[in-house]
Amino acid sequence: MNQPDRFWRSFRDEHTRVLRILLSSLSEADLAIAEAQVQRELTARADQERNALRLLFGTLTHQELIEVQQEILAQRQIIAQAKAAPLKKRTNRKK
Repeated sequence: MNQPDRFWRSFRDEHTRVLRILLSSLSEADLAIAEAQVQRELTARADQERNALRLLFGTLTHQELIEVQQEILAQRQIIAQAKAAPLKKRTNRKK
């Protein structure tokens, strides 16, 4: 493991420990407030990601948008096939 990886793993571990200590010291009411804040942060993060896509898509030509749409459809098919593959294996074993 290289130096930066070691640093970030250590940082995450420390961050997790500090977070757990903090959460264990909160009252039920404070935990509810913290939970609501996390939900607001997740919603804000999702909005930021959508906005980033809108910015990116706003720079594309009509033809490029069509190509992106086709690529998204192709990726969704790949995911659907990957999810279906284990089902096929299970149904084939039963025969």
